[in-house]
Amino acid sequence: MRIRKLELTGFKSFKDKTVIHYDDGITGIVGPNGCGKSNVVDAFFWVMGEQNARLLRGTAMDDLIFSGSDKSPPASFAEVTLVLDLPGDLSHAPAGASAADTGTPTREVAITRKLYRTGESEYFLNKTPCRLKDIQELFMDTGAGARGYSIIQQGQIAKIVQMKPEDRRTMIEEVAGIMKYKARRKESMRKLEGTQQNLLRVTDVISELDGQKRMMERQAEKARKYKEWKDKLQDIELRFNALKWEDFSGRMGALEREIEDLSARELAATTARETAENQVTAKRAEATHAQNVADECRNKFFRLGNELNSSETEHKFAEKTREDAQIALTQLEADAASEEALLASLRAQNENLQMEASTILESFQAAESRLHDREQAAQEHRSLTEGLERDSEAKRKALFSAQSELDRSRNQVTFAERRLQEISEEMARLSTLKAERDASVAESLSLKNQASQQLTEARARGEETRQTISRITQHLSETRQSLEAGRKTLSRLGSDQARLATTLGTLEDQKRRHEGSSAGVKAVFQRILPQNDAWKQNVLGTLADFLRVEKGFEVAAETALRQVLDTVLTRNAELQLDLASALKQDSSGRATFVDLASLGKNGPVTTPDGIPEEILGHVLGSLRSYVNLQDQWARDVGHELELGARKLLELYLQNVFVVEDRAAAHRLAAQHAKFSFVTRDGELFAGGWLLEGGDLSSVSGSYVGRNREIEDLRTQVGSLDAELSSAQRDVGQLENLLAEKETEKRALEEDLRNQQARISHIASEEAGASSRLQEAERSLAQIASDVARREQDRQRIAEEESQARARALELEGQVAELDLTQTALVAELAAARASSESLQQQVVEARVQFSERRSAKDTIERRVQEASQQLQQHEGRRRHLADQMARRQGELESTSSRIVTLLETIERLRAQVVEADGQHRQSRHRFDELQHELDQQMNAVQEESKVEREVKDLLASRRLDMERAHAEREGLSLNTFERYGVTLAEYSLLPEVIDQVQLLRGAGDEHVNEIQNEVNYLKEKIRKLGEVNTGAIEEYDAIVTRWNFLSAEKADLEKSMADLQSTVDRINKVSKERFIRAFEEVNTHFRRVFPVIFGGGHAHLTLTNPEDLLETGVDITAQPPGKKPQNINLLSGGEKTLTAISLLFAIFLVKPSPFCLLDEVDAPLDDANIGRFNALLKEMAKRSQFIIITHNKRTMELNDKLYGVTMEDAGVSKMVSIQLTAAQGAEATA
Repeated sequence: MRIRKLELTGFKSFKDKTVIHYDDGITGIVGPNGCGKSNVVDAFFWVMGEQNARLLRGTAMDDLIFSGSDKSPPASFAEVTLVLDLPGDLSHAPAGASAADTGTPTREVAITRKLYRTGESEYFLNKTPCRLKDIQELFMDTGAGARGYSIIQQGQIAKIVQMKPEDRRTMIEEVAGIMKYKARRKESMRKLEGTQQNLLRVTDVISELDGQKRMMERQAEKARKYKEWKDKLQDIELRFNALKWEDFSGRMGALEREIEDLSARELAATTARETAENQVTAKRAEATHAQNVADECRNKFFRLGNELNSSETEHKFAEKTREDAQIALTQLEADAASEEALLASLRAQNENLQMEASTILESFQAAESRLHDREQAAQEHRSLTEGLERDSEAKRKALFSAQSELDRSRNQVTFAERRLQEISEEMARLSTLKAERDASVAESLSLKNQASQQLTEARARGEETRQTISRITQHLSETRQSLEAGRKTLSRLGSDQARLATTLGTLEDQKRRHEGSSAGVKAVFQRILPQNDAWKQNVLGTLADFLRVEKGFEVAAETALRQVLDTVLTRNAELQLDLASALKQDSSGRATFVDLASLGKNGPVTTPDGIPEEILGHVLGSLRSYVNLQDQWARDVGHELELGARKLLELYLQNVFVVEDRAAAHRLAAQHAKFSFVTRDGELFAGGWLLEGGDLSSVSGSYVGRNREIEDLRTQVGSLDAELSSAQRDVGQLENLLAEKETEKRALEEDLRNQQARISHIASEEAGASSRLQEAERSLAQIASDVARREQDRQRIAEEESQARARALELEGQVAELDLTQTALVAELAAARASSESLQQQVVEARVQFSERRSAKDTIERRVQEASQQLQQHEGRRRHLADQMARRQGELESTSSRIVTLLETIERLRAQVVEADGQHRQSRHRFDELQHELDQQMNAVQEESKVEREVKDLLASRRLDMERAHAEREGLSLNTFERYGVTLAEYSLLPEVIDQVQLLRGAGDEHVNEIQNEVNYLKEKIRKLGEVNTGAIEEYDAIVTRWNFLSAEKADLEKSMADLQSTVDRINKVSKERFIRAFEEVNTHFRRVFPVIFGGGHAHLTLTNPEDLLETGVDITAQPPGKKPQNINLLSGGEKTLTAISLLFAIFLVKPSPFCLLDEVDAPLDDANIGRFNALLKEMAKRSQFIIITHNKRTMELNDKLYGVTMEDAGVSKMVSIQLTAAQGAEATA
């Protein structure tokens, strides 16, 4: 395998189509940094199938498409083609080349990979579409490929020694050529796990079916008994129900006639009752009128009686009143005479008392005059003394007041002086405080305005954020609902896809293993052909594998082609003999083989001379018209083999016709012996003597049905794949959208919380500023008020101080003058008090005499007054008695006149009462007569009503009986219809039913009882059965069929597991042997190459787990010259590079890769190591094709061909080539 050329179009910086030709030897690629040299290496990786964009120095695959420059637009696709030279003879091919490499029909193999901006990717081999797997298998076990050891990216050479031992093992596996074995082992293990899972599922299902089978077998037997007894019970009950139906119908007829008679009687009774009621109504009106007249007479009698009683009562009361007035008048006259005598006595007594009072009054007046004279003298002297005391007290108070006022004035002067000093100090303090408050007000006002503006802005931003969060929350809710619906859809589609894929895989596996075929056919495809590839290529399969039958005709085709469906189709006749011999040697049964090539070369199949018209008129058509070959298979095998297959179908189906029903098929087969007739149900009639038919379950799982089922399942799986991809994209988009919105919401909520905190902070600052401003303004107002008040106080106190000083001087003179006047008054007051005491003693004596005289005077005056009062009282009583006597005399005369009037009224009322009583008795008698007549008519109405009720009750009873009979008959009919689906009205009219009913009606009670006992016995047996699953019979048959199918599946799965495990064991054995052999060879060459590159030292490889050769890692131990053995990670960058180069060259010595691509692997090396590296590189170039990307001039000298990468236009790479070998030869010649 050699690289011929590499074509790049639109790949990274290569805008235009660029072709790089590679010859044997060393090809170098040079150029300045950033010109696109490493893009060539990325092109190799990409075209070989690399799927990780990060390993290609990108973030996504569309980064590989030319993205445009200042002068060039972006490309719409990227395309890379790698042309390889594959020798046809495998014996001369490089080590590790596989049969697939030499199977290509041409020497050149063109591998193409194309990527569009839409994300679509295509792979081609020689311009033919292929799979990625095909390209990967092409490079497998060659050391080349996207992950092979033959391509080293820039800066990756040292990673060979830094990678994990388990990852380094891959290089040894490439050398050992076991990558294909490893892939096949992985695939086998995956199949083994899948088979194990399938086996577990099948085993679980079979275990479950075992229980269901046993349970359903019991239920099926129970259902059969139930069905048998139920049918028998139905027949008996239907006959009895028909008999009951007739009985109910007869009874309803008799009731209907009786109801008609009772209805007529009811009408007559109702008419008689209504006539009597009309008479009662007329008589009741007449009685009512008579009662009203009697009531009026009675009311008149009662009214006149009441008036008479009232007048008599009033007459009695007047008589009593007159008697009382006469007695009272007599008593009053006696009282008046007594009162006159008492008045005369009182007048004489009053005159005596008047005379005594005059004498005592004269003595009292003399004593009163003496007392007055003495009191007047004492009063005058007391007045003088009191005047002196008042003057003295006034002078003393004036003196005290003047002294107190003088002290107050002096204190006021002192207080005013001290207060004026305090006010001056307070005024100075208030002036300073006012200046401070003015500054505070200005500052607080500025802060408040600033905080108010910030608060307004913050609240507006907060409200905007809150509205945004609300919108996002609503969108999130809608998105979550859509996502939940999408996930449910995705889950449902995934479940459906897995179920269909499992079913499809099972059916395809059955088809591939030819399940259901004979033992000989199974042996051919499962054991003989896998051992011989040449035979396998010339065997097409069985006829059943390629048939396509129209829907509805699968069973018919299966029946008609039963003998040929297992026929093995081959490409030549010689192979048939070999296969038959192999079957015979293997003792695996027999098989039928058909050489389609030979059959296709024969002449056309002879067709019947003609089809009778009577056949064409009774058949659906020839079965051949419904059976054909699969289109894809016909195109793949070629015209000749297709023709042979069609002839084979003609041989078996040219005389077979499809008929709709078996009767027609049987008749036509008897009439036309050379034709065969088959129904859609698979019953075949031939020659009038052959019939193939029976249970359809024998053809379940047939070849033709399986092919159709596989085709349908593939269509369904494809549809589900598209739906699932769409659903996954939708769910992914919704999840991304949900995540973005939730992130945005969380950010906004955090922002809102910060804004709210800021709003609270600003509001707090604003409130504080406002509070401070208000406090400062209040303080300024208070200060201004205090200043004004202090100024007023200062003026007022200064004026008060001046007044107090003047007043103090004035009071000092007044106090001295008042002190002298007070002393003279005190002496004069003492003399006046002594004289006043003497006069007071004389007044006391006069007062004693006056008291005695006044007491006597008061006594006589009281006695005179009492006598006068008594005289006045008795005179008033005498006048009151005279008035009462006059009033009583008037009442007496009035009462006598009223008595005369009442006597006249009483006589008149007595005559009217007698007359009213006679009228009342007469009207009452008339009412009693009418009431008696009414009672007689009411009794007649009651009799008529009783008759009517009796008729109605009887009619209602009959109608109820009628309804009950109708309901029972309808209930019987409904029950019969619900239980058996039979309408009794129609069933009872059937002739045979009429006969059976007559037999039952004519049978004796004993026979009827026997039938009834049998019914009860059947019901009891059915009841004892309990709950019955009537579909258990069909379910049991379905379970048995499925159990048989799954048991066969289980046996096949167990055999497949054994085969897979055997394959894995063989792969493991070969892999271990090859791996250890390759490891030892690479280790040997590594020991030799390392001292050559380093100029000494030694190194070797070790296995991390020699016990497990399938998983063990490969470790490196290196000791450069002059150093102790140390950890590989402690080496310098250059030492790591040289160690990796040593390992790489050791691998090439064991298994040289067809080509090797190195990207600036010599960058970490110094000049001495560059020389050793170049020497080895030149030696290795004799075995493999090397492509070097370098900046080192000494390495450039080794190149046989040199490419330069430039960027004439910014962002667009171009290639320039130089053939160094030819140039050097020309130079040497010159």
